[in-house]
Amino acid sequence: MDKNKNAINFGNRLRSARKMAGLSMDDLAKKSGGIIAKQSISKYEQGLMKPSSDVIIRLANALNVKPEYFYRKKAIELSNLQFRKKADLPIKTLDSLKQRTLDFLERYSELESLLGISVKLKNPLSSLNINSLEDVENAALTLRKTWKLGLSPISPGGGYPSNCHQ
Repeated sequence: MDKNKNAINFGNRLRSARKMAGLSMDDLAKKSGGIIAKQSISKYEQGLMKPSSDVIIRLANALNVKPEYFYRKKAIELSNLQFRKKADLPIKTLDSLKQRTLDFLERYSELESLLGISVKLKNPLSSLNINSLEDVENAALTLRKTWKLGLSPISPGGGYPSNCHQ
């Protein structure tokens, strides 16, 4: 990977960590003890400037990640991630949830790869034809029963079904 791609990857990872922490560039600059300027953070995120090792350590501490986080290859792309329409969450919170979800999935995928685990999702809905609102409700009930989710509302960030990979 050439230097420019390294800087861009670092910048993308820095932006992800910042959003995961729910921080603006201003917030991160303040959390770094005022040592790192907002303009520098912007340049790092755009891949226009590469931070020194001291700055990387300060950024990692401020963002509560290990320095290696910034150099991990991005293994997963999330597209079309949607939340419930009535989830009145601020954009910062939604961005944080997206980045935390992506981070979790990347680490999970990396562990599967390191351990040589190949898991296929068994879709309990694959045989269903869904043509009406009633079919949707029945599919949701089937999924909740199969994954043992119960009938209560699913709490935000309330865990992941442990038996969805059977």
